[in-house]
Amino acid sequence: MISEYEFIIVGAGLSGSVFSSFLNKRGMKHLVLEKSKGLGGRIASRRLGDQTFDHGVSQFQLNADQELLLRKFFEEIDFTQSGSDFNWVTPATQAIKKILNPLNVKKDSKVINIKKANPFEILLESGEKMNAQNVVITAPAPQAIELLKNLDSLDLIELLKTVTYTKRIILFSNEVHPKMKFMTDGFSEANFELSDSEILSKTEAQGFETVKKWRYEKVKHGLTLNHWSRDGIHLIGDLFQGEKSDGVGAALQSAFSLATQLSLI
Repeated sequence: MISEYEFIIVGAGLSGSVFSSFLNKRGMKHLVLEKSKGLGGRIASRRLGDQTFDHGVSQFQLNADQELLLRKFFEEIDFTQSGSDFNWVTPATQAIKKILNPLNVKKDSKVINIKKANPFEILLESGEKMNAQNVVITAPAPQAIELLKNLDSLDLIELLKTVTYTKRIILFSNEVHPKMKFMTDGFSEANFELSDSEILSKTEAQGFETVKKWRYEKVKHGLTLNHWSRDGIHLIGDLFQGEKSDGVGAALQSAFSLATQLSLI
């Protein structure tokens, strides 16, 4: 028997988690599908030995409205503020886990196809199928395009093709002497397509043993909307930059904007 939901959210990053919390408060049947083993999307932490490193989006700035949203969902112990800069308190992923109900999350669940029907049919890489009246996509633009190609959304796809991202390479040492190094924009862009072993052979990478790559680290050019919604397909996330280019703030504002449109709040 195929499971049916009012909403399926693709991605357990910040925007998907916040939107899930709105649905939870309304008692609406929904499921968050996350392709990886962890939660948080690009808010990511890694433990090496006795230390934890935040290697995703850790520092960010917010406007006044976005700061109110941050404080609406997260506690003072989840972040710190220094001037106009905010930081998640390590490990950053703990903040995301606080607002997600585990009963509403299915990890290791990559969506490979969304079929237009009533309700929508969602197919996972595992072969599992499920139905939903609404689908909320929070993935980076290139991944969202792949999910939209069978949904008669050519106008949206053309918009998403204009979204660009920075790339980032991050290096980690082993567990004996744990350390982390964010590589520069120039190094990350020039060496991103190299193998891990080729990257680690570079002079700048001496003393490190593990490579992490973010292909879609931060939005360079986003859309001047707060979200996109039509006929049961909804997109939210940091690619909707609104008036300010800030990943965390845009993700918060985007989830809030869609929830407002759908009268969830």
